[in-house]
Amino acid sequence: MAHEKIIEKFNLEGKEIIFRYPKLKDLEGLLDIINSLVEEKAMLTVQKKKTKREEKKWFLNKIKKIGSKKAISLVVQIEEKAMGSVFIEKGERISEDHAGKLGISLRKEIRGKGIGKKLLNEAIKEAKKILKIKIVRLRTMGNNKIAQNFYKKSGFKEIGRIKNGFTYYGKYVDEVIMVKYI
Repeated sequence: MAHEKIIEKFNLEGKEIIFRYPKLKDLEGLLDIINSLVEEKAMLTVQKKKTKREEKKWFLNKIKKIGSKKAISLVVQIEEKAMGSVFIEKGERISEDHAGKLGISLRKEIRGKGIGKKLLNEAIKEAKKILKIKIVRLRTMGNNKIAQNFYKKSGFKEIGRIKNGFTYYGKYVDEVIMVKYI
């Protein structure tokens, strides 16, 4: 079973970094991650803090999808604490189950150190192997140039924009659609 399986271990700045499948004990850490991103007004579709109940529902849904090989999800663990996560989820219809939808989040203190790029690459490898997908797609905000550059450096291409496709704290911003063929 993939649950709790370790995918990668390495050292960075004297700390052991582990990429692994999620465990139930990660719930608090994952809630802390999303709420820290909301506090910093990160450019995410989530713009209101999540409750433990909401996060548990989301988390259990992801675990169920992992178990049925409809998704992969990895947690970044540093010193026994969840510091980031990534998921790739297959399309729900048979006509799109060759494509996966990507989401990634990292706490502010671990960004800019190469962890995100390594995490993204490991997640894509895992998704290709487990989910048998051929395409990874994502959506990001048009004003999030840092994310767009990160994805471009990782081999994603912008394939479209939806003008005013998102709201970011009450203001409309474009939705950027990006894809990587694997």
